Amino acid sequence: MFKTFKTDIIKGKKIIFFFLTKGLGNGFAVLVPLLSAKILAPEIMGSFFLFKMLIFFMISLLIAPLAAPFNIESNKEYATSGKTNKTFTSLLVYLSSSLVLAFLIFLLWGQELMHFVGLDYVELRAILVLAFLGLVAYRFLPILFLGQNNKKMNAILELLFPLIHFIYIGVLFLLEVVTLKTVLLGYPLAGLIILIVSVFAVDYKKILPLHFSKQNFTDLWKFSSWLILATSASYLINWGDNIILKYYVSMADIGVYNLGYQFFKMGLMFHFFVAHFYTPYLTQRINKNQSISNYLNEKRKKVLLYVFIIFIAAEIAVGPLIKFFFDASYYEAINITRILLLGNFFLAVVSFYLPVFYVIKKYKLATVILVIQLLINIALDIIFVKYWGVIGAAIATTIAYLIYAIIIKALFEYKIKKTLDIPSEKSLEINN
Repeated sequence: MFKTFKTDIIKGKKIIFFFLTKGLGNGFAVLVPLLSAKILAPEIMGSFFLFKMLIFFMISLLIAPLAAPFNIESNKEYATSGKTNKTFTSLLVYLSSSLVLAFLIFLLWGQELMHFVGLDYVELRAILVLAFLGLVAYRFLPILFLGQNNKKMNAILELLFPLIHFIYIGVLFLLEVVTLKTVLLGYPLAGLIILIVSVFAVDYKKILPLHFSKQNFTDLWKFSSWLILATSASYLINWGDNIILKYYVSMADIGVYNLGYQFFKMGLMFHFFVAHFYTPYLTQRINKNQSISNYLNEKRKKVLLYVFIIFIAAEIAVGPLIKFFFDASYYEAINITRILLLGNFFLAVVSFYLPVFYVIKKYKLATVILVIQLLINIALDIIFVKYWGVIGAAIATTIAYLIYAIIIKALFEYKIKKTLDIPSEKSLEINN
């Protein structure tokens, strides 16, 4: 068994690097608000989190939906022409339009939005715009490298941005100059650095000369337009608990819940890692039944075995970890985290199916399922939070992920598999 494990490790160097680097990046992304909370007053951190909520909502509408479509369309174009310049040009047009729309929203309603967040619009507007652009770079540049099938650079950028921000806040702490302004300036600083790295790392032969293709842009838009709904639903799944909790529990309880949720988010990223890592592989082999079968029956099972081991270790370690770093007022986060980790595991079981949905352009179906999960989550939140508080919110989220996983598994087995005519495990065993 140890020999098999060692062989798998050697064969899977690329995927191990990808997951490890992405995992570290998300770890530092979680540590940034935790370190900030150690320094800044709670009311200032409230404004900080509301600002992040607002900015990430805009990014989830305007930037995040580009990831899967650009990844798929770029790999399709590269398979036929050896270049990705048409898809890249469409991406630039889409991004430019999104930025114009974002700045129009900020110009027209910026004062009202900042009032909601609790920040001074006149004093901080320049810093807020710079922070927004930094976060756009963080979301956009890794997508660019994913479209070039450069998973290594994609993972490095997603590690580099939060790492730079974390180190920057650490320096501020040592210099005793930590304020909301200086913390927010870490976003454009990190964004500028990863932009400079990207300029030297990108493969210009693939993306130049720029060439606009109406058909290519239409394909990108059709895919992205449905994912706008999907990313909005994902956003509300992540933040919807807080909206319901605000009506029933104290701000202190919400703080405890969100501490547990930070650990949950680290596990949640596994789902996106799988989708990003395997989408190019599936795009180029979607008509090769044997390759798809190998992906589902070999690659998926090996990765899930290691995921299960990590899941058990996390369930055991979370208690001592929270008790070591936080005081007794946060101890309820231990049970919250353990409940939410079950949701992580349910999602991990079906995470290998979602890239197939996207590659064969069943994104409408995937989006509808996500919206169903959102509605179930909110409905259960309303029922459970009223009686069980933050524990009820954790249970509601976990049940919603379980139902989501069951629906995805059922649709894949009884609809998608038949569409692709994928050989079953039994038939493979007979042939062998």
